[in-house]
Amino acid sequence: MPSLTRFFKEHLLCQNPLASGEYFDPQHMGFANSALTPSRHSQRCEYRWLLSAKPFQISRLKFYNAKAIQTMIKLFYAPGTCALAPHIVLEWIGEPYDLQKVKQSDPEYLKLNPLGQVPAMIDGESGVMNQASAILKYLARKYPEAKLGDDGTLQDGYDLDRWMAFLTGDVHPAFFPFFMTARYSTDSSDLTKQSIKEASYKLIDRVYQHLDRHLEGKDYLVGNRRTIADAYAFAMIRWGNSLPTGLVNYPNLDRFYHHWREDEGVKRAMEQQQIS
Repeated sequence: MPSLTRFFKEHLLCQNPLASGEYFDPQHMGFANSALTPSRHSQRCEYRWLLSAKPFQISRLKFYNAKAIQTMIKLFYAPGTCALAPHIVLEWIGEPYDLQKVKQSDPEYLKLNPLGQVPAMIDGESGVMNQASAILKYLARKYPEAKLGDDGTLQDGYDLDRWMAFLTGDVHPAFFPFFMTARYSTDSSDLTKQSIKEASYKLIDRVYQHLDRHLEGKDYLVGNRRTIADAYAFAMIRWGNSLPTGLVNYPNLDRFYHHWREDEGVKRAMEQQQIS
């Protein structure tokens, strides 16, 4: 994905007929270091960029006005983290959004989000949103036409909330000692780091076994349709590929992972984050 500046220099030398002969300069909008993310609908592979309230089309490109850019969703992420989940969901929704890669220790990012967590998200005048599960639920509610939330029944609402809570409260913390050994000891020796990692394998195995049993014969975490829980689970099951034996001991997780790995929205999100 080219930067906005490069994109507009290369592709927007033509004038916007809806802007009185003026063309949009992304540098004046503060987007010089970020990239608007393309949105594709159905099987159409057209890039949608914000440049006019009513889109007009040049070749396979759609443009919207600059005002719309200021109110679009902006997602802050670090590659391969649980921020992959809302990134995937935004691809599934299909509306344009701005994607910003960050370093969680960057002072500028900490001014925006003092805990330094990812994902973080801004939606227009919303202020900074954080907590992956809350962001995912927000997106499902904001875009009900995408049908990524519960089906409106009490039972389905419970099932979705239960698995979202399990992923947030059980699976995610199980990986903390695996990825961040320094949090768990003041001893920085390799032996201590290795012992912390080995202890984490038991935590991961407990939650993975539970998830593996649930997914036997299933492609979806909740019901028989795609939901935000599938994106969230995919992001965390992907981490299992870093384990010494990968997903070998979890055949249903392995199948689930490879099933969703072929999803076009998942592919685009992973390509944009430059992860495999």
